[in-house]
Amino acid sequence: MTATLTRFVAEPPPRDVADALERLRHVRDVARIAVMPDVHLAAGVCVGTVVATRTMLLPAAVGGDIGCGMAAVACDVEAGVLADARTAAAVLVGLQRAIPALRHPGAGPRCRPRWPNARCPPPRCNRSSAAPPACSSARSAAATIFWSCRPTTRTACG
Repeated sequence: MTATLTRFVAEPPPRDVADALERLRHVRDVARIAVMPDVHLAAGVCVGTVVATRTMLLPAAVGGDIGCGMAAVACDVEAGVLADARTAAAVLVGLQRAIPALRHPGAGPRCRPRWPNARCPPPRCNRSSAAPPACSSARSAAATIFWSCRPTTRTACG
């Protein structure tokens, strides 16, 4: 079975990255792959991807430069909230204010996002198989912000 590939990038990746992603799509047990704006090829892995498997853990799928400029926060909100252009623009401005760009430990004092001001409700938890859409946002070191909203399923509370 071939894994589903979702890209959050502005343009097609370089050929070597595209080839690595295609190989990863065919790895046994890989169900979904999300490609982030900072995707790049590293030693043995395609950094800037999120790989969902069905039953296995793939420790080698984590690159050596993990945490090099990506942050993701999941919020339980309806995707339809972003359909209105003014609301979507206001959310984007809020994200730009709340999420720091290009902060490295050697660059000075750590800058932490002001999450209490982000107005993300705590995740809802229920034991049914249907859950509200999960929306996540991320901003890379290059200041790329994206939203991913899709229906999710939840089988247990955690």
